[in-house]
Amino acid sequence: MKKILYYLLTFLCIVSFQSCEKYLDVEPKYDYTYDAAVTNYTNAQAIVSGIYKTMQHRWVASELYPSLTSNGGFHQYYAANAAGTFAPDGYSQKNIWINLYKVLNSTNIAIFALNQLEDEKYPSIEAKNALIAEARLLRAWMHTQIFWSYNRYWDDDDSIYGLLYKGEVSSIDNEQQARLTVGESYAKLFEDIDFAIEHLPAFTDQFHVSQILAKSLKAKLFLYRGRDGDYQSALTLVDDVLLNLPANVHMETSAGVFPEVLESSTGDTYNITSFEDNKSLMGALYENSWDSSENIFVSYLEDDGKRYSPVSGFTYYLLGDGTRYTSTTLTGGLKTLALNMMNEDFNKYRKEVFMGWSDYGTRGAYWCVEKLCRKDRYEFPNQKWATYYLRVPELYLMQAELRMRLNPNDVVNGMAPLNLMRQNRGTIMVDGVETRFLPDVDTNGLTSQQAMDILFKEYFLELGFENGSEYFATLRFQMEDGRDWIEELNPNISEFMRCWPIPEVEITANLECKQNFGWE
Repeated sequence: MKKILYYLLTFLCIVSFQSCEKYLDVEPKYDYTYDAAVTNYTNAQAIVSGIYKTMQHRWVASELYPSLTSNGGFHQYYAANAAGTFAPDGYSQKNIWINLYKVLNSTNIAIFALNQLEDEKYPSIEAKNALIAEARLLRAWMHTQIFWSYNRYWDDDDSIYGLLYKGEVSSIDNEQQARLTVGESYAKLFEDIDFAIEHLPAFTDQFHVSQILAKSLKAKLFLYRGRDGDYQSALTLVDDVLLNLPANVHMETSAGVFPEVLESSTGDTYNITSFEDNKSLMGALYENSWDSSENIFVSYLEDDGKRYSPVSGFTYYLLGDGTRYTSTTLTGGLKTLALNMMNEDFNKYRKEVFMGWSDYGTRGAYWCVEKLCRKDRYEFPNQKWATYYLRVPELYLMQAELRMRLNPNDVVNGMAPLNLMRQNRGTIMVDGVETRFLPDVDTNGLTSQQAMDILFKEYFLELGFENGSEYFATLRFQMEDGRDWIEELNPNISEFMRCWPIPEVEITANLECKQNFGWE
């Protein structure tokens, strides 16, 4: 991939991330050369704020994560991923790669400029380090998405299939660059993350990175790597984060009304819920979207007109079979095993909230994922649309999984975080009777394998389509016969296909970059 030097950087004004309208309507205020633009603390804050805007792009989120979901065999909208036919010259993988590195370049521009600004221009050294830490954690975040998607992160340290790491502003001079080893990749990621843990505030709001996000990201890296000592290191971090969550970050506490009755342009009315008034705490999560108290890190989705059409980067929300008004067959949408997970009595009410209708005006109504698709995006495009990078429930799932991996015989203690999460989903009224929305896992007589199977399914049922967690769970959870879940859910994915190939545009332009094993 030919790197384009970012000589001009667009700065955003310091905006309030609490208002959708204000945020989505903001236009760039100034254009500067990046090495001369940051002359004061206000500029320094603006250059870091600008990084978040570069992340507000379909290829960085709404194409990346559902592609991974299809890879895992849960969903087959992204046909090449579900069929295992993606290739080094594939359109989606190429564009995801290019745009992830564009965001990375914006982090490096910011880090360079922040370091260039004299210490006395900042209110304090602590303020300077906090801004640098914010940019460095965003750099680690983007590198991690690349690492997990395009690299053999599970290999030994000496594996040559690590990151194509970018720690400088892109230029023609540094276009030719070799990949790091896997061990070197982890070291670089931990350098940025540890700096963020040391210098970032614990939490400011859900739209900015924070110390608790840094600790959570480091825990996920340990969990996904899974070497000796990694699970204990990850559990220590997760325990710390959950113990010290700020008061405004927690599971939802008030019931939401979602999904709503939909009046489509055809004149039909849809209401597929079976419980009274459609109320649940999970409904509140979907209704509140980016403002939910469960969010640790979340982003608005881009407002580029694509919200008006089902033919866009947001089509992964749709789970129909290509025929409108279909809520039962889901052929071409959720694959059979994933659908069976949702149909289990254990989760029957969650399915009612997870799925629903969205109206496309003259195109009619489509069956979709409620938390990601608003009810009428054709008529009301400014409804809340978010990418959920990390929510509190994922920490409970990680805590339960890590306990089980460290002490598989103690199922009661291992499953306690999962039950706590489910208890925090509250109750609903069914036929006039108050009923738990999600019942506890009965640990009486439950084997370790059965507990792990439940946890695996919960990653999809709770986090599906959000941040790729369900796909990576298929690679580390085993079935009773010892096979990884990926082998059952998507047998089209061979071992070397568990990470995507480096796009051909990169291999062609960067002769030092070696292709992944199996894709040479």
